Amino acid sequence: MVLVAAGAILAFVFPPLGLLGIAGGIASWLSGQFKSRDQKRHEAVENISASLNRQLEAQREQVLKQVKEHFDPYCRSVVTAADAYFEELIQGIGAIANQLQFAQAKLSNSSNYLNRAYAKRIVDWATDQYEPLTDISISKRIRKVNRVFGRSFQIQTTTALPLTKSQEEICRILQEHVSIQPTNTKL
Repeated sequence: MVLVAAGAILAFVFPPLGLLGIAGGIASWLSGQFKSRDQKRHEAVENISASLNRQLEAQREQVLKQVKEHFDPYCRSVVTAADAYFEELIQGIGAIANQLQFAQAKLSNSSNYLNRAYAKRIVDWATDQYEPLTDISISKRIRKVNRVFGRSFQIQTTTALPLTKSQEEICRILQEHVSIQPTNTKL
């Protein structure tokens, strides 16, 4: 604006130079106007970018804060649920273990009873003395048995018994190594 005014004064004083001054002033003013628009756009973009960056940063911090606030309780609830699950699993396995121990003891007792009854029948056959197979008759003749199925069968009797069958015959017929010994002899 100042150049246009100076060009106007020069146009009165020195007309060719004044016209040049006016034209230069107008060109300068116009370029200043265009720069201002570009500059204003640039400043507006920078302001919008800065504002958006501040908003994004504030939003990011807010989201991180919310995530952190919700993450800890969520993790604690997952840990609690996992602990409860494994505790129930351990209790279930404990109950199964107890049942298995009970079944094993029962099976062992049944196996021992059957082996003692079988030993009684072997002794009856080997002595040619048959009597009814009862708990009392088993206890009266058989003190203890030790059997490895298919291999050996050691029978400890309460008293010495006269065997009518030989050791070889007993083993051959039963297809196990069978030994019948009274209590005072080691198995």
